[in-house]
Amino acid sequence: MSLDKIKRYIRLMRSSSPETDLVINLAQYGADVIRNKYMPTPRNDAERPGQRVLIDARPLPMYIKHNGIVCTVAILLMIDDFSRFPIRARLVPRKIVDWNNLPKRADITADDVAVLIASAIWFDDFCFEELYTDNASSNKAVGKLLAEITADELIADITGGGDTFIHFVKSIPGRPRACGKVEKALGLLNEAIDGHPGFVADEGDWKCLHDAQNHPELYPLEKVEKLLNDHLEHLRDRSFGNRKQTRRELWTSKGKRPALPIRKLVHSCRNSARQRNP
Repeated sequence: MSLDKIKRYIRLMRSSSPETDLVINLAQYGADVIRNKYMPTPRNDAERPGQRVLIDARPLPMYIKHNGIVCTVAILLMIDDFSRFPIRARLVPRKIVDWNNLPKRADITADDVAVLIASAIWFDDFCFEELYTDNASSNKAVGKLLAEITADELIADITGGGDTFIHFVKSIPGRPRACGKVEKALGLLNEAIDGHPGFVADEGDWKCLHDAQNHPELYPLEKVEKLLNDHLEHLRDRSFGNRKQTRRELWTSKGKRPALPIRKLVHSCRNSARQRNP
């Protein structure tokens, strides 16, 4: 029997009944397919501010002029799950000239994510309990770093024991998921750049892309940062859904876990690195 015949047989079996489709999926992909495709999705809401933060990145539909080249820029955003409060954002310009279509993925590195996390802890003086993100390679690298920091030998002198520093929760499709909260927040940032030089109103329109790329007054990175920071402040003082309280009011409504002494934490990490690599 040829491989084509087997494939045709499987297609016929799939179309015969939902039960047969379930059995074939189970045989091909294992028990995970039951959890991810067939089981209902439970809600995954946080109960208090600072319990869980969400991180995601995407390219902005905008061209800028940075270091003498025309390029796009990606935004890395961290929001609080409970209040939808945008905690920190970081713009990362591409290092190559962009004369083609807008990129589909953000050029984010593990260093960019680590700087975002460290600056949030430093400037906002709090330590979140869970970091919820997807399976991007940069996030996986940060997850390994958090696992090292969590080790007893690194923070035993700070926490007084083997307390967990931050839980790194990788997104499993449908189990659980954050209901697109951070993706919606990223979409709201288009309001800040809409109508400005370099903004691409229709990514599928070649003329629109060409006009944006060749605009004579493309903004530098610093001006785009100011636009987005002003808009983030505006979002912080807006409510969402049917909530009466603003994001800022929800963010400050309950106590958050205080930040660990970050200078001492960094010092402990360096000492540990020296011990591992004398």
